[in-house]
Amino acid sequence: MDHLINKLQLENVNFIEAIDRKDYLDNSFEFARENFHKNFWDPNGWITIGILCCAMSHRKAWKKFLDSGDELGLFLEDDVKNTSAIHKLDFNQVRNDLIALNGDGKCNWGVAIYGRYYKHIIKGKKIAETFCNSFLYASQYSGHAYVLNKTSAQWFYDNTEKIKFAADIRLEISPFNVITLEESIFVQRHKDYQTHGDTINNNLEKYSFTNEFLHETTKECEDLLWDKVESWEEDKKLISKYVPVAKYENQKISFRGENIDGVKFTLGETNVGYDKNGYW
Repeated sequence: MDHLINKLQLENVNFIEAIDRKDYLDNSFEFARENFHKNFWDPNGWITIGILCCAMSHRKAWKKFLDSGDELGLFLEDDVKNTSAIHKLDFNQVRNDLIALNGDGKCNWGVAIYGRYYKHIIKGKKIAETFCNSFLYASQYSGHAYVLNKTSAQWFYDNTEKIKFAADIRLEISPFNVITLEESIFVQRHKDYQTHGDTINNNLEKYSFTNEFLHETTKECEDLLWDKVESWEEDKKLISKYVPVAKYENQKISFRGENIDGVKFTLGETNVGYDKNGYW
């Protein structure tokens, strides 16, 4: 991040210390019941303490932005890298477009996407020189690079006291329009890990620094004490043993004009998937 900030000559940068899931695994059921909404919904069927901490960390950053008094805030997760597309943009024009699109009720945008998982973004109609409408596409839900304005940040902060959705899904579900740059100017480094995984794993000593680019949101599920990982994938559900999921059910919800498949988890006192010895 220091290298990126210096290279791009960014100013007015604030680092937010994220909430670390490892600090809460010992009392995870209590922590989950305190901070998850009783009903949590996810299109992938995933629920973990890492997902909860990620959402809470974004909320912490929103509060920092709201307290700053700034009009616009760019939020970047700590594993981002820029793409070549960043050099094509006139950022004075980008900012002018953001301001103009909210003028006179033209667009009422609340989230401006600066990066999806890949440089190419599946997008909708062009609405300004630098922005398009964001197309609702499950394979590119992301929360690693986006801009909020004061109004949207306040709404997101007010509506995340209890976490109902993962951070990336929450950004897609609000009273505001989602807009996007035409190409990603920030992607995540974990894609590097995936692309070069064999090389890295065959020389872990040389490439040990790449461990910091791995996802933390689902990593705790590697702690499972059974060998039936495939059954998770077949069932399309990833339930951490650290979350007291009492029951779950498939449920469609409607947002941005689409009915989206997903899973509703209901929290309770115990985890449906584990016996007293911690086995599925």
